Amino acid sequence: MTAEVGISDTANYPVAHEKETPRENEVSSSELLSRIIEEQRHDYYAWHLILFFAEHPYVRFNRLAVIHALNQDNGRRFIQKALDELIEQGIIKASTEGNLPLFSLAEDMRRLVLKLTRPTQNS
Repeated sequence: MTAEVGISDTANYPVAHEKETPRENEVSSSELLSRIIEEQRHDYYAWHLILFFAEHPYVRFNRLAVIHALNQDNGRRFIQKALDELIEQGIIKASTEGNLPLFSLAEDMRRLVLKLTRPTQNS
């Protein structure tokens, strides 16, 4: 015979839950990423760019290197457009070294993008 526990039974045993208080910039970054995911869910090239930069989260690439790495189906124009949109949305950061524009994951997006694209590991 097994005992069943109903909702009324559990009400007698309150459980203290501690909520993590996210830092303000994490909340806004998380909300931004959620919104961007919703907006870009059908954009094949934007997703491939996000995955590409997630594989190289601390590396800066010039535009030609990014396009060359992803240009499998002659989608150069679409890759450029998606890269520009991701820069505008703050996922990709553009910086200049000398006269050469370089692109990388924005620092505040790294952790979120990595969490999104890499499976969790049990320690």
